[in-house]
Amino acid sequence: MNRKLKIVDKLENAMKTNACDSQIEFKKIANEDVMVSINFLQGFDKTLIAQGHQMNSSYATGKRLMDLSDCKACHAIDQKSIGPAYKEVAKKYRGTRNVEATLVEKIINGGGGVWGEQAMSAHPQISRDDAKEMVKYILSLGDARKASQPVKGSYVTKSQTKDGTYIFSASYTDKGKGTVPPLSSTSTITLRSAAMNALNYDDQKETTIIKVPQLNNKEVVVASTSGAYVVYKDIDLTGLSNVTLSALSMKGMSVGGKIQIRSGSPTGTLLGEAEIGESQMSPSKVKLNSSGVQDLYFVFVNPAAGTKPLFVVDTITFERESGGIAPSGGK
Repeated sequence: MNRKLKIVDKLENAMKTNACDSQIEFKKIANEDVMVSINFLQGFDKTLIAQGHQMNSSYATGKRLMDLSDCKACHAIDQKSIGPAYKEVAKKYRGTRNVEATLVEKIINGGGGVWGEQAMSAHPQISRDDAKEMVKYILSLGDARKASQPVKGSYVTKSQTKDGTYIFSASYTDKGKGTVPPLSSTSTITLRSAAMNALNYDDQKETTIIKVPQLNNKEVVVASTSGAYVVYKDIDLTGLSNVTLSALSMKGMSVGGKIQIRSGSPTGTLLGEAEIGESQMSPSKVKLNSSGVQDLYFVFVNPAAGTKPLFVVDTITFERESGGIAPSGGK
């Protein structure tokens, strides 16, 4: 799917909260100072997404610290100068155990003999934490997956064999001001697979995750009471017309009911709904009547259910107006 990279628009808003940049017009930030990464992650693991967010910020911080140091007098990114190019350093030490600690010591205490006769001068004024960020940035230059992407342009997502999440992240680290050290801001956009496992929700109420023997012990979401719901945040409905739900009910085990798709809250605008029979094993299609980025609440409804579970939801698939599965159902 061709997606315009509008991450920098969000980054501009994030930068407005940075006191050190209160006097800087966003348009004066050089493109090369913004670190943009694009990665694909199988599934929807919030912890791994957060780690990727933090890692991108770390690379931007390391780059800025390098720019503010005297390192550029002896090193360049991809060309040999007095010392080796950063990319050569990254290539040489890629996969080396404990290399980060070794290079941190070399930056602070200096050293020589690895790249020729020219010794590297010591930098005792650089803190160990700052040196660590600088090393992380240098080592990242040896991994094409971590190389910064253009700030402006478009990106076409690739067809994947398994569902997952594209993570677009942009980071900027300022130059600091006076005694205030450089500060960083990061903006991240995640694009989920159009066919999502229902259990990958952002929030829920009165639901549980169970294994269903009839589905080869696959884990699914089940509502334990009427009014239960699951939430999927920041879902982009632009160009989408339907949602197909693998919502199942087995007589004697569940009672069925309605599933409502609402915007913003469990009582928000009703975007569509479907009836799930007491004995139903076939998918249900819900026609949507909305667009734009929204928090979607999937609400389970059956006032007569009492203490019995309503039904289970296995997968949620977003579909385009022109037919077929959407390239991405989230933003």
